[in-house]
Amino acid sequence: VNGSDPLAQNILPAMQNMNAALSMTGFEQIKVSTAVQSGVTTGYPPSHGTFSTESAHMPPIALYLAKTG
Repeated sequence: VNGSDPLAQNILPAMQNMNAALSMTGFEQIKVSTAVQSGVTTGYPPSHGTFSTESAHMPPIALYLAKTG
């Protein structure tokens, strides 16, 4: 999903719902993740880059992934 797509706002809630469903059914060991476009960051190398302005949905997703492991 491109960051300018209105559906981008649904990624994090979908990930949270998937994680909750897995936990409720005893599958906590399965981790929820998502694919990321290569253009989501600016700068090089990627470890020193920042999220592009079109990728406002990514910082909360990154925080969620860091929190849930």
